[in-house]
Amino acid sequence: MLEARTVLLDLRAGELERRLEKLDLSNKVDAKVVAEELRLARADLVLARDRAEALTVRAQASGTLIIPSAKDLDGKFVRRGETLAYVTRFDQPTLRAVIPESDADLVRNHTAFVDVRFVEDPSVSHPAKIIREVPSLTATLPNAALSRVGGGEFSLDPTDPSQKRVLANLMHLELALANPSKIDRIGGRIYVRFFHGNVPLYERTYRWIRQVFLRVYRV
Repeated sequence: MLEARTVLLDLRAGELERRLEKLDLSNKVDAKVVAEELRLARADLVLARDRAEALTVRAQASGTLIIPSAKDLDGKFVRRGETLAYVTRFDQPTLRAVIPESDADLVRNHTAFVDVRFVEDPSVSHPAKIIREVPSLTATLPNAALSRVGGGEFSLDPTDPSQKRVLANLMHLELALANPSKIDRIGGRIYVRFFHGNVPLYERTYRWIRQVFLRVYRV
């Protein structure tokens, strides 16, 4: 329908241009009316062309295109903002981690270094670094694989129809490998270890008691 509307608006603008050319210059009233109609027709035509152009989805970055559900896209109605595919550079993968609220302060302020292990090869440790932290805590999971249903550790909120919310607030982090390594997949699972340095036993015990206190009394 959008293509047909664009053609129709183009013909309409052309017709008004010809009418305006044939009008007697002394008839200023009619010329003004037709000129205004032409202005509106041209504006509608520009809008229709922009909308038609927007039907072609273009990535904003270079990389390898991955379409997880390519077979299901043919003829499917897609809403604005819906994820269709991924464009990624496998030599610089973005890793996402979620931290329970009780451990957020420890990870944020007392992390000495971070290492990552991929589920496919847990024997190999990859040094990593935190590149971004979501400013506020949220109860939403970035991926269902992190819930208990998907094999993770977080319990989903049974009242949430989208099955994305959990029963506790989480800190979201984005990590990057310190040494670029080519990862040829999207959506894999990783284990992340945050090392907080060597501390005396009494200090670790104090931290543990404090975390339990915060979790139980929600302060």
